[in-house]
Amino acid sequence: MKRTIGVLAKEVSVGIETIRFYEQKGLISQPVKPDIGYRIYPDSIVKEIIFIKRVKALGFTLSETKKLLNIKELQCHDMESLAHDKIRVVREKIAGLVKLQRGLELVISTCESNPDKHSCPVINSLYA
Repeated sequence: MKRTIGVLAKEVSVGIETIRFYEQKGLISQPVKPDIGYRIYPDSIVKEIIFIKRVKALGFTLSETKKLLNIKELQCHDMESLAHDKIRVVREKIAGLVKLQRGLELVISTCESNPDKHSCPVINSLYA
């Protein structure tokens, strides 16, 4: 089957722009364009895009994904180390979100208990 960029995009469930972006960032290689016709994408590109999507779903950045794509002999301990680093970042983000949640809950509580409906102590404190 001749897999043009449009066919490839449908096959891997991404937009054509996403494929072009991956090419620009060096995550996948762009096939040579023949003198007549369209670029034809090989099976290996399908596998690479599926890999990229799965790694992205695990929270890895594009630069981390590029490293993973370029390391053909990645050992399990290497992947474990990357996963430990990533989970540390996730935990930091969760802690930040919990702090944000508590702050917003305090705003709600303060507003709900405010007897003066013409003045908001939260807004006033933000200006102070």
